[in-house]
Amino acid sequence: MGKRMTALMLACAGGLLLTGCEGGAGTGEQNGGASEIQTLLLVTAQNAQASVAENERMAEGGLLVEGDGASYTGAFNAVFEGNLEFSFGFCTGDPAAYRRFTFTFASVSDPEESFSVIYESTVSTWAGEENGRGRSGVYVKCGDELRTTRYWASDEAEAWQNNDNFNADDALASPMFGGAGEKESEFGVQHGTLRLSWTTDNVLEVYVTERFLEHTPRLIAAFDGSDAGLGFDPAIGLWGLPRMTFSEGYTVSFESEVFGGNVTEPNAPDVYFSKIVTGKRGQELTYPLSEEKIQQPPFYAAS
Repeated sequence: MGKRMTALMLACAGGLLLTGCEGGAGTGEQNGGASEIQTLLLVTAQNAQASVAENERMAEGGLLVEGDGASYTGAFNAVFEGNLEFSFGFCTGDPAAYRRFTFTFASVSDPEESFSVIYESTVSTWAGEENGRGRSGVYVKCGDELRTTRYWASDEAEAWQNNDNFNADDALASPMFGGAGEKESEFGVQHGTLRLSWTTDNVLEVYVTERFLEHTPRLIAAFDGSDAGLGFDPAIGLWGLPRMTFSEGYTVSFESEVFGGNVTEPNAPDVYFSKIVTGKRGQELTYPLSEEKIQQPPFYAAS
């Protein structure tokens, strides 16, 4: 438990962004007899405010984190084990160009064993900042390595992307950033899911939802251990990434930011988390986050 708390304190202190490199579902409410906690206790944020909300800017209710500036950071007060899925979204109505949201997943026993999943806006010269309309791609970053797949051909080997052919505009996925105007959802919806799933061979796979929630989920990377001499080779199904076992659990931190451009309103994207599904393979439970209180989940670790 000492290792878990140490890792959690590190994550919460700086909203750490480390760059190292199914079975039946139930509900959290099935943990009969467990005490309740305030849902807000699940998240610690810096330069931002958290609340449990439901409003016109959110497709679903949930745990909302709102910043007031060019960036903010945060972390879940939790140590997760096994598979994990976040149902989350970005709020509508804000400028969307030059925005980035980064999840970082780090091993409790060795925080250097980590990787990030990054949602990043793509900016067209014809649309401009005010009319970015939320168009954004998603990719995995492990050390200096980048991985994702193209949204329009994700089941084909030639769709796999690494540093040599990376293009965020080819990797569109939901949730998209909010944007503004009547065509805000022209390129995709503002809510979706991100899933970490270990195979029976203990390979960690990362899945996202497609931009219009069709043909989902989409695999964007797998930590198959083929970095050790084999490398990235889509033709034979190798991702060129190290194993991520997270045998003693893992922490999740995040950063929201404006990353460049001639930004007139440097507002980092507001995010909300509507649901967490987590647990060992075949034993995952669902934890809705739209109420003020929640049955204390086993992954919760007090900050």
